[in-house]
Amino acid sequence: MFKIFAILTFVTNCAICSSHIDSINHFQNENENSLYKDFCDFIDILPIDDIRNLTKHFYANDEEMRESYDYLRSDGYKLILDRLSQVTILKKFSTFLNDTGVNLKEFEKKIERIVLTNEETDSIIVNENRSNLGGIDAYFNECLLIIPQDEVLTTFFAKMEQSNAFSSFLEKLSTSDYADVMTNLQQSQGLQILYFDLKSHGIDILEWGKSVKGFFGY
Repeated sequence: MFKIFAILTFVTNCAICSSHIDSINHFQNENENSLYKDFCDFIDILPIDDIRNLTKHFYANDEEMRESYDYLRSDGYKLILDRLSQVTILKKFSTFLNDTGVNLKEFEKKIERIVLTNEETDSIIVNENRSNLGGIDAYFNECLLIIPQDEVLTTFFAKMEQSNAFSSFLEKLSTSDYADVMTNLQQSQGLQILYFDLKSHGIDILEWGKSVKGFFGY
């Protein structure tokens, strides 16, 4: 359910970082890592157990977060995603990532490890006192706080120098087609429909994007 946000957010902020780099130098390596492995290395940095524990805490104690989280697993939300799969900008992103060597289905499996299953949420003892911790937006910001920022940035710049696949990916993001990823996303009518639907359920994706930009120092 979060995979579409994770992939688009990661790509968007790669574009933001690459736009601030004058030149990209990288070592030639006959055994260079694939872009898929590079992406997975970023996912592996995430403290998944800590994030899952934080999810359980918010789910148990924040009614707004609980409603938003359940909505993201609903049939209504899945229907919207099915319709959006035909949106031009999303199809373009999917084709672009596949062409650069990212196996989206495998990458999505890595991301899904973070998400609680229905069985797990059903077993959580809910606080009926209607506690308010700030909703799912506050939960997202708390997740960013427990991600090791230094390690993420160190890995980013190391891969930029050492991985031909990753540096080539950044170079492509700097082209005119991808130089302003967020603008392209905001101008997509289909994604605007998704944005307002999510916002009506307490989820502000643009604010998530701003938070991630802050995480990367922009």
